[in-house]
Amino acid sequence: MSQSLSNPAKPDRFFSKLRSFATAVYEPKLHIAFALLWAISLQGNFFAISDRQLSWMSLIDGIVTGFCFFLILFFLRIIDEIKDYEYDKQFKPDRPLVVGTVSFIDAKRFAVLVAACVIIINSVIDWRLALLALVNMLYGVFLLYLERWSPLVKNSSVVNLIVTFPVSAFLNVYALFLFIWQDQLTYTSSMNWLIFAYICAFLHFDVGRKTIWPHLTESGEQVYSQEIGGIGSAVLALILALAACGVPWWLFHPWQNNGLPAVIGWSLLMPLVISIAGSIKFISTRDRRYNPRLFYVTFLILYYLTQLASSQIG
Repeated sequence: MSQSLSNPAKPDRFFSKLRSFATAVYEPKLHIAFALLWAISLQGNFFAISDRQLSWMSLIDGIVTGFCFFLILFFLRIIDEIKDYEYDKQFKPDRPLVVGTVSFIDAKRFAVLVAACVIIINSVIDWRLALLALVNMLYGVFLLYLERWSPLVKNSSVVNLIVTFPVSAFLNVYALFLFIWQDQLTYTSSMNWLIFAYICAFLHFDVGRKTIWPHLTESGEQVYSQEIGGIGSAVLALILALAACGVPWWLFHPWQNNGLPAVIGWSLLMPLVISIAGSIKFISTRDRRYNPRLFYVTFLILYYLTQLASSQIG
């Protein structure tokens, strides 16, 4: 009995490992802030489309949604750490699973705990939300096995993106259902366009972070530019940025406003400047290994901030 009480899986050691693991692969403070900004700006836009003002009580739903975003994405990050173990041994040798600071059993326990938290929180809100979140997470687990079964999915960055990106994109749909069910928003087709814009914004970031000149990549390194070329990757990122910024600009037609609302509305196009600058910087550095990730991270943060400001003031 005393031996079982002193085993290494005791709660204090478990949560200590969880904290160090999260800090290494998914820094909590940064990603909670990111998830909250994503969820609340999306909520603000849904309310604006419905001609409703975002109240403090409704904002609580936005905060809860953001926290659920964070937990679901953390769950998916854990699955990715398990899935990418062999790849990380060559290209990211400092990852916790590779270093050995956590084991596969630890990672699976972390995933179960996070998934349980997601299901419990959503069950308290609405059992239908819990079901949506569960399906999304189960799809993430399915992808772990799909890569083992399919060399094409495992080795092609583009194919991998096609089959894996829905788990992130679906969070926008999950949020829409939450706000409709909890805040009694009336669904309109414009909400589909808004979700499309947010998907393009996140996809813009994802493409950008895996863009490196093909002749400067290492053997076996998986980046989109290896399959569609450096110029192709940069152009795709720009197209995605244009769609992400242009659709909300079109939906909220700031040219019909005056004063501060007009200025805030036109600011929806500001992130495009960051994306263009990142593409120019990338194209001008053919002779050395360079990834414009910082530009695309800045784009995404500015995108959510301008979306939130426009939804409340524009």
